[in-house]
Amino acid sequence: MASGTFLLWHRPQSQVMMRGIWLLLALCTMCAHGQSTWTWTQADPGRQPRVLDVYHRNGHYYVSVGSREGVLGQLPTRSKLVVLNGVGEQLDDSGPILPGSESASISFVGARSSSTPLYVSGSCTMNGERGFFARIISGDWELSEPTIITYTGYEGSTSEKALPMADGGLIISGSLLEPPDLFPNRVVLVRIGPDGGVLGEAIYGTGNGQRICRYITEWNGEVWFTVDGGLQEFNDAGLMQAFRINESLEVEQTFLLPRVDRAPPFSDSLMVGVLDMTPISATRFAISGRFGSTWNPPAARAVVCIGDTTGATIRTWLPRSSYDQDFTPFLQGLTTAMDGNLWFAMHENAQLGPPSTYSVFEPNRIHVYKVDTSLNILCEHVLDGFADDAYYYITRIKATDDGGFILMGSRRDMSDPSGYFEAWAQKFAATDCSVGLSEAVAEPAVLYPNPGREGFHLLLNGAAIAGALELLDATGRKVGQVPVQAGQAYFDARSLPAGLYLYRVLDRSGSAKATGRWLKE
Repeated sequence: MASGTFLLWHRPQSQVMMRGIWLLLALCTMCAHGQSTWTWTQADPGRQPRVLDVYHRNGHYYVSVGSREGVLGQLPTRSKLVVLNGVGEQLDDSGPILPGSESASISFVGARSSSTPLYVSGSCTMNGERGFFARIISGDWELSEPTIITYTGYEGSTSEKALPMADGGLIISGSLLEPPDLFPNRVVLVRIGPDGGVLGEAIYGTGNGQRICRYITEWNGEVWFTVDGGLQEFNDAGLMQAFRINESLEVEQTFLLPRVDRAPPFSDSLMVGVLDMTPISATRFAISGRFGSTWNPPAARAVVCIGDTTGATIRTWLPRSSYDQDFTPFLQGLTTAMDGNLWFAMHENAQLGPPSTYSVFEPNRIHVYKVDTSLNILCEHVLDGFADDAYYYITRIKATDDGGFILMGSRRDMSDPSGYFEAWAQKFAATDCSVGLSEAVAEPAVLYPNPGREGFHLLLNGAAIAGALELLDATGRKVGQVPVQAGQAYFDARSLPAGLYLYRVLDRSGSAKATGRWLKE
């Protein structure tokens, strides 16, 4: 473990007085205009920067910024913390968040409450070893000595979320890459006490294959985390899982996240990606992700599900744009609004390379929905990059304490031929969400892939019903039938000749719930 002392800002008295004047001006502006909205951007010449998290406390916004080298955004990552006033004007920044490190990325800024420690944490490389770090912000924006945990024999580390605890400590959730794999394959949990000491560590995962710890949250007073890739040592249970842990970081309960087929082998999880498990009641949670192909062809779709701890899928929502590819934010797509409803954001016309996620060729749009806990749309907001001649790369959406939301990530001016983005965060008011923006009626069902060669998955938009999926040829003759469970089904069409087919979904009473076409290539 390594540590060091580093003051975030040390000001003479005149600068402290100026800080007070800025704060008064911000408060006056908010009083005059009600809910404040603002936009903050910052370039980093020769690098691709993006905002990874934003946290509001005591009238200030703490913004974590990570940047990578060159136009392709290559490792290593360097990070800093930027502080904005209440109207989004920059006051200062920390400089490198972890002096002496080869790489550091702040993935989390936050606290449990206004009276508990404010943390920054993330992944790092220190003296050639991969690991994780945490620091506490206190006093006049000072950073504590860092807590650094490194591991020998790994070639990469990543962290997407951390969880502040009631005792003033923190649980860092992350992933490690053990060779010869090319992607993270071990899940790591580190519990840090309020004094910065390490109280416990756990590493999960065996063998090869991707395993990324995506999200960690508290639900009914217990800690849960989600894994993209699953953990085979627990019930050999398949791809996307949720886990409940005790104070010693031991797994006590696990269940599968929503998936297409309820029978083994469990290799067909409905969603991948962000897996941002968001409690909505004592027994249910919402979660977002994506399904479909990301490349060749680019046809990924965003999805939000309601589930429970039995592994049941209660409801599925399939927001749809007119573009070929929709995509959730990369770190957090769902957040709980002040009124108990949910904000959800997605990219429309997402472009993910190759050769990198920064390789974009035209503008996109960001669609924000406010939905209730049954996934009914209440209002919407569209950030239109075609109108701005811009491409927006979203890492998170987060609710604000005045009822609005913040989008963050990076923004590229498409009129700039250099190909570089700038770090970007934008705060919206609750009144920016309007009723009646939807451009198309929601599809009752989605088939993918369509066209396809071997078969297709079917997802119903709405309640997760049971019934039957029938497939008919061009003459109307039924050529096959499979059960629909939890609003989902898979039809194996390998034995059928190429051509155009019709499908229909019937509920248990025989009533048609959806009809459409599928093309076998």
